[in-house]
Amino acid sequence: MWTNKKSIHGNVFGTVRQVQQCAARRGDAKTCVQASLEIADSGYPHLAISYLKTVCLEDKFPTGQMLIKHIDQMENKIKK
Repeated sequence: MWTNKKSIHGNVFGTVRQVQQCAARRGDAKTCVQASLEIADSGYPHLAISYLKTVCLEDKFPTGQMLIKHIDQMENKIKK
């Protein structure tokens, strides 16, 4: 399972994902970005972005909903 694999820094992805989500909920942008970059740099950029969308919609609604457009733009740049 993906969540049991390790990142480039040797951290289990499930834990990194949890750090990303908790940081976003608490408004800790620096930690959230660090966790997101760890996931992305480990070869899963789309999952990092997908998780950010989920956090925005589920945990930061309704203000997080406004961020989805910007996250989609980021995701489109990665696909190129």
